Amino acid sequence: MEIEILSGRFNPATDTVAVRGAFNSWGRFDMIADLINPNYYITPYPILFFGLEVGDTITFYKFFYTPMVWENGPDKLYVLTQEDYNNGEATISRAFNDATLETVTNQETEITFEVDCNNAVSYINGQPFQWLILVV
Repeated sequence: MEIEILSGRFNPATDTVAVRGAFNSWGRFDMIADLINPNYYITPYPILFFGLEVGDTITFYKFFYTPMVWENGPDKLYVLTQEDYNNGEATISRAFNDATLETVTNQETEITFEVDCNNAVSYINGQPFQWLILVV
C-alpha cells in the first residue's frame, strides 16, 4: 500500500484494506498492517482451500480499500506451483493495482533546483565568492 499511502489516496489511520474474491462470494476479508513493515498488509488468518493440485487456479480475487476503492483491470488469479504444493501453502504478494515505481514515475518530469548561496565560500581558497550583478 506504500504507493497508495504516498499518493494520499489511502490513509492507514482511517481506511481499511481487504481482499475479496470468489473464495468468499466477493465479501470482505480484512487485512492488517504488518508489524515489521506497515506498508504491507497481511491476512491475520490464512484462507484455506482443499483438494487443489499443482497448476490449479486458486481463485479470482482483488484488493479493495475503504472508501470503496477496487483495483483496476480484470480479476487477479493465482496458479498453484509445485513449490507451493511442497510447502503446503502459497503466499501471494503483490502491490495494489500491480503498481511499481516504473509504472508510477514513468513520465517526463521537470525539476527546478533553487540554491541559496548567501555566505558561500570557495572550497579552494576559503574566500567568499565575488558576486557579479548583471543589469540588462
